[in-house]
Amino acid sequence: MKNLILENSIFIYALLAILLFSLSIYLGYLFKLLKAQKSKNEENQIILKNFLTEKRADHQESIIFIAKATLQGQCEISEACIRIKKLLEVFGEYTFHEDLVPIYNFYNALSSFAYLDDRAGLSKQDMFKQDSARFKVEEEHKESFMKSLSSLLTIFEAN
Repeated sequence: MKNLILENSIFIYALLAILLFSLSIYLGYLFKLLKAQKSKNEENQIILKNFLTEKRADHQESIIFIAKATLQGQCEISEACIRIKKLLEVFGEYTFHEDLVPIYNFYNALSSFAYLDDRAGLSKQDMFKQDSARFKVEEEHKESFMKSLSSLLTIFEAN
């Protein structure tokens, strides 16, 4: 048996060399795939960052537009509140800003009212009741909401 191994040692070493060479090539291929994946991930991160920057800029522009229109009396304050609050969700850093608390308070007061499809399904009598109640809520929050809009404009126009 020992003699057989010695006689075929060159063959065994050649076979091991071929196996080692094949594994080295496969390892190189895997490293190439890993490098390509890292490069693709970096590209995707840049694309995502640019998308989020554009989205923030679009939301900021919309917030400024709605706030100005509301301050000029061209937009209902309840509609403005709902839209601005939804747009502000992109700007997490302003969630607890003390000047913007009235927006969130007003939004919470409005959240019990039906809107869009839910509102369309109401009877005229229920719609009238909700409108009357909404007008009362608007009057309660109007002054603080308008001050908050002015602060919001100051914050967003400075950026």
